[in-house]
Amino acid sequence: MPDSREQSTYLFFTGGGSDKEYHAHLRERFQWGEPLGWVVDYANGKRGQVGLSKPKTPAPLSYEEAKKVFDTLVKSKKKDGYTEAESGVRFTNTDNEQAASGHEQQLCVSVDASRLEALILDPRWAAQQKANGERRSVSVSGDVVRGVNKLGLYLNIPETWVQAFRGRGDCLMDGEQVGSEFHAFDLVELNGRSLRGEPFEHRYACLAHMLDASDMRAASIFLLKAAIGADAKRELMERMKRQRHEGLVFKHLDAPYQAGRDDNSLKYKFTESSTCCVIAQNQKRSMQIGLLDEAGRMVPVGNVTIPGDAPLPAAGALVEVQYLYFNPGGAFEQPVYLG
Repeated sequence: MPDSREQSTYLFFTGGGSDKEYHAHLRERFQWGEPLGWVVDYANGKRGQVGLSKPKTPAPLSYEEAKKVFDTLVKSKKKDGYTEAESGVRFTNTDNEQAASGHEQQLCVSVDASRLEALILDPRWAAQQKANGERRSVSVSGDVVRGVNKLGLYLNIPETWVQAFRGRGDCLMDGEQVGSEFHAFDLVELNGRSLRGEPFEHRYACLAHMLDASDMRAASIFLLKAAIGADAKRELMERMKRQRHEGLVFKHLDAPYQAGRDDNSLKYKFTESSTCCVIAQNQKRSMQIGLLDEAGRMVPVGNVTIPGDAPLPAAGALVEVQYLYFNPGGAFEQPVYLG
């Protein structure tokens, strides 16, 4: 199994008529089974046409020296506009990344199928799609547009979001980042006023009015529409199942926005996901995956196909796999590679 300190970064660039990718690798070098040191390799080219790796370091170095070369290389490519997002959309590069924002997000409480029908029939609850991405809030203050992660820290966001939100008034939105898309589902502040004490129904109406613009969709910014009423909620649930989305989020229409876990914000997942270890590569783009049992032994749980636009993970890599259910002693049912 490779040294856990080995790293690979895959970068993409789309713009000016170009569609390129760049691979950087930090690897340990061996000769006749004996370690020689650490090297940095790179490969670049048109998307999907990257050639063989070439050395960035002329000779093996210590791990610390090679890591500096690797970090400097990745940083320089990102300054040139490359990004780890496969869309190639360029992200902001702000000095306040990882600074505390002061915003604490409202988090969902999980529910199982025993509560599902009651939530659909109860008129006091609305339902929204549970987007399968990373939790993201977006803060707009004048010309400054910043992302906030689940820990309440500022982080870089796609520049298209910044351009879309500038000049539209100050606000703080809550949502999910899926690749380079922002799927908004709640509005926390508007024009310097906190909406946390307002009912969800009012917050959502303000958010829907704000995002009702074609240029928002062009910037990959979308509203996660709320279904109200039993028929609308049931239709949304069936459509999400057909399209193999992750699940639903239920919001109490009269409830305020409260930080932390809140029983007025519930999530129901159609599927589960698990972090698995890649055991081996099968033919073509299929990987055998496994989980550790209580004794620390690797137990195979089936195979998963890696999409054609995703880098192939190496044996020993950790991957996130979505599945419908698990057959004890068998394999995941309908596994889907998430990343």
